[in-house]
Amino acid sequence: MKLFHLHLIEIAIEEKDGKKQVFITAAGGFIISSFYSHSHFFFFLSFLNKDQHGFDDDSFVKIGGAPGLEALEKIGKIGVKRCYTSFEGGKRKRLDLKKFALVLDSAVVDSLGALRSGGFATEVKPQKVLKFASFEESLIKPKTADQCFIPHPLAEKMYMGRGEQLHFARLAIWEFMAKHGGQQPKLHDVADADECVAIAKEILKKYTAIEGAVTVEAIDEAVIKSVAMYHRAELPGFTTFIGGVLAQEVVKKFGKFTPLYQWLQFDMFELLSKEVPADSKPIGSRYDHQIAIFGKKFQDLLGKQRWFMVGCGALGCEYLKAFALMGLGASPEGTIYVTDMDRIEVSNLSRQFLFRKDNVGQQKSVCAANAARVFNSEMNIKCFETKVAPETESTFDDNFWNKLHGVCNALDNVIARRYVDSRCVFFEKPLMESGTEGTKANSEIVLPHQTMSYGEGKDTTQGGGIPMCTLRNFPHLIDHCIEWARAQFTDLFDVPAKDGAALLSGDSADAALSEFAKGLAKEGNHFSKMAKITSSIEALHGCEKPTMEMCIEKALKQFYKDHTQRIADLTKSFPEDAVAKDADTGESHPFWSGTKRFPQIAHFETKNDSRMSIFDGLFLLIFYFFLFRQAIHLCCCQFVCLHL
Repeated sequence: MKLFHLHLIEIAIEEKDGKKQVFITAAGGFIISSFYSHSHFFFFLSFLNKDQHGFDDDSFVKIGGAPGLEALEKIGKIGVKRCYTSFEGGKRKRLDLKKFALVLDSAVVDSLGALRSGGFATEVKPQKVLKFASFEESLIKPKTADQCFIPHPLAEKMYMGRGEQLHFARLAIWEFMAKHGGQQPKLHDVADADECVAIAKEILKKYTAIEGAVTVEAIDEAVIKSVAMYHRAELPGFTTFIGGVLAQEVVKKFGKFTPLYQWLQFDMFELLSKEVPADSKPIGSRYDHQIAIFGKKFQDLLGKQRWFMVGCGALGCEYLKAFALMGLGASPEGTIYVTDMDRIEVSNLSRQFLFRKDNVGQQKSVCAANAARVFNSEMNIKCFETKVAPETESTFDDNFWNKLHGVCNALDNVIARRYVDSRCVFFEKPLMESGTEGTKANSEIVLPHQTMSYGEGKDTTQGGGIPMCTLRNFPHLIDHCIEWARAQFTDLFDVPAKDGAALLSGDSADAALSEFAKGLAKEGNHFSKMAKITSSIEALHGCEKPTMEMCIEKALKQFYKDHTQRIADLTKSFPEDAVAKDADTGESHPFWSGTKRFPQIAHFETKNDSRMSIFDGLFLLIFYFFLFRQAIHLCCCQFVCLHL
């Protein structure tokens, strides 16, 4: 679900040439209009923040929190049309991702009033019913009614009909196996490949006579032969891709994402040479599949490679597994250098599969290297727990970079990526760059003197950060609430515990106080320093004589501070009718508009489920922090409720 805030303050409906037009004046002086067509109004809305809506013409939104547009709120789901901006004298148009149009009936437009403050548009995902054909039926008719081509991940291949050719190749392979007792075509066997081509042509001839069956103008013999000659070969990267697709399809069962509809064909024939390599015969090695495709010489070169992998999180685990399976650096002359500053946390275990529960608290690079050696005992891995940055160039010096054959980034921040990219440019090293965020991913291969560098190829500024003012006072997205809770957890339970432990550690009290003072000096102002001292003292005092009553008291105080006192202070400084001036135009507008929604003070009430839920969470964390280091049963919550 996407949430987008609208900053509109005036709507006017006028008659012109017998047709109605809607004019919307938005904060900041923007004029956005709508036009009438086929008994529908296209009602344009604009975002004045940095968000891009990303809507398609078949998207739907729900308008809410918009005084004056109650008629739109009652409709619920409203259709959306994308907007385009003309340029070059109207000769060309480009998609405007800051605007979109609502498709409205004229009767709805007549009932609209003036928007008195901001509102928001929430994307509504309509339910889509997919009807799948049986496997037997889809062999003949693999395309759905709205598909012109069998899907292929690479668009240029899909539009060239590669999916259809691969489908006939698959059918021919299965027919070949049925004729030969389940045996696949032999590796590099031209005769078996020719037989598969003949089978594919017979299947095409049969399908041409079936109404609605998939057909092609002619069988592409090169495609059929490539599939047949290498059908027995498996590549680690290819199998990883297939495993990832299957895993995603399992997740899609729960209804949030659209599953693959019937068929997906995929090939990477670009990996194949025009002729079968002379040294591609099996040698009884674990790398025989790779040798069959690339040759023995290539495999030997792969084992002698020296690569540097920066980062060892979710992506790093995948890379290291792949390196182990393909034998990268798996020889006395080869080495994989791995560095990661972090230690393994419990939250890492769900996605960083080389780590186990027993590894929590240990170095990521060391544990990942040990797991990779289980896959391949010949792996030569050297581990670091060092940041790759200008201040560590004494560790990763010129000699280190010069001896590398390539670098692989598995990082989670742009600053580190840009630095590693700059070193690769300077030392002329290939770079494999990639990143993930939720269901999205990007990847690119940077080659010296052949491609743009990572820094040149895109906007590499660090984005997505949440301003602290927004986080603490004006949260309006689910992400803000999550980040606020994370920051609160750090402030309440992480920092005080570490500071308290620092005061209790050391050979003497003077040494402990000296270390604590060094950390205190890094705080920005006197208020921050006093808050740090106070939280540390409270943590130590609570550990001295912890009681159940103390935990309840601390939870109540924190609830009051966060949800009552802070909101009261904010609304006193900025009452509901507060006015602000635009920094650019100097125009006045309501302070509480757009993304800023006037907050309501939350008093503690035992009969309010949401507020009790917040209190329960606070109490359990404080109870665990001071009293027990084990799982706490829900009966603790019941105990608290009985004593309130």
